[in-house]
Amino acid sequence: MLRTPPGRGKITDVRPSGCPVERGRVKQLIMALAAACPPKSTIQALLANSLPPDEVESLRRHIDSCSNCKSVVDALRTTVFEEKPSLPGTANRQADEYPFLDPPEQPGDLGRFAGYRVLRLIEKGGMGIVFESEDPSLQRRVALKVLRPDRSDATFKERFLREARIAASLPHEYIAALYQVGEYNQTPFFAMEYLQGESLETRLNRDHWLPVPEALKITRQVALGLHEAHSRGLVHRDIKPANIFLVTRSDTPGLGLPPGMSSLPFMAGPATNVKILDFGLARPVQGGANLTVQGMILGTPHYMAPERITGGPVDGRTDLFSLGCVLFQMLAGKVPFDGQDTVATMTAILQAEPPPLAQLAPQVSPVIAQLLKEMLAKNADDRPANARVVVDRLRFIEHGDTIQSLRPPAESSSVVRPPAPPPKRRLGLGFWLGALMIILALLIGLAILLNHFLSPRGGATPPAGKTKARTSHAPAPSR
Repeated sequence: MLRTPPGRGKITDVRPSGCPVERGRVKQLIMALAAACPPKSTIQALLANSLPPDEVESLRRHIDSCSNCKSVVDALRTTVFEEKPSLPGTANRQADEYPFLDPPEQPGDLGRFAGYRVLRLIEKGGMGIVFESEDPSLQRRVALKVLRPDRSDATFKERFLREARIAASLPHEYIAALYQVGEYNQTPFFAMEYLQGESLETRLNRDHWLPVPEALKITRQVALGLHEAHSRGLVHRDIKPANIFLVTRSDTPGLGLPPGMSSLPFMAGPATNVKILDFGLARPVQGGANLTVQGMILGTPHYMAPERITGGPVDGRTDLFSLGCVLFQMLAGKVPFDGQDTVATMTAILQAEPPPLAQLAPQVSPVIAQLLKEMLAKNADDRPANARVVVDRLRFIEHGDTIQSLRPPAESSSVVRPPAPPPKRRLGLGFWLGALMIILALLIGLAILLNHFLSPRGGATPPAGKTKARTSHAPAPSR
């Protein structure tokens, strides 16, 4: 059962079998949340073409139907986002685009910031700008994340710095390491591990689906990283392909592959490790400030757990639902819940069941499908108890369940092929040499024992003279 906090109405059942009145309440709840006016900074980001793509459509639909937000847009278009004349010179253009940067000291650099050489732009996100940078004192590449100037209000500053504090408190193999947190030129920033590779989102946009062994490995590593966060009382709340980075090279010693290589030949899956990124929406399981704007749902709808939508309590199982959505997409080539817009997608998460995996990906074994079914349960109590349980079950599947991994997902099929029998283990030369030595030792021991029992007492052969003496005393035979 899903329940919402007091004041929002009780939802006793959101499955398709629920009564129409209850489903109507769910729709009213979603529409009310979607209709809430966004903050001014979000509209500014929309006008600057810097809002995350998954938020653009829903925000534009809201503005079209809201006179208050239309007024805000008109005011911003005539003031804040008035087109500025281009300044001559590259340095001036860069200073205009990134006013928090100091002038560069070396040709080709974007600038300097807090002692770092800023080399190039990596990406602009919804809250921060990430640069490839270098720490001159250590001669080490870092990823420098800086809070966007249009997100400089107190709420976003606190969220940004909280992300840095959380990342710093989670030293783990599958969580991006953080080196420094600070504020420079009145702009919060943090320097983190510089990684080479690509996000899972980029990989899925290109390949659409992943081989089963690789999908299981990625899911297991993310679950291990989440287990570390959950054990410290933190919930990520925004697990999605864009926040899972597939590392092919890193400044961390011993991690990664040579440049340009995403895998090694004759391996079960690419030799990549994952890194969980972006703890900007993370929060303690209990307590802690809720830095979500009132009435706004932060996160990506396609991977959002039902309790995130209804405003219910969240815990580690909330992240497991999102991870289940990611695993489903890696195996089937599509998300388990989808709709024409944000409202339709959230309604599907609350009311619909995911399409049968056996039809979308017949190469996936039933034991994997069962795990996915549990991870995507509407009720958190029906999901695995914690991330460690998911890790253990994935390890069992990887080592004990043979899977067909080289066929792409089918367009439509209702046949589930049974798992192939486990391959016979081939015995090496060392095994046969060892067995031969044991057999020889047994034969030698058996020969010694036979010789001991079949020989006269004492084990010595009697002298020839004594033998003749005994035969001379024998009575002669009668004639």
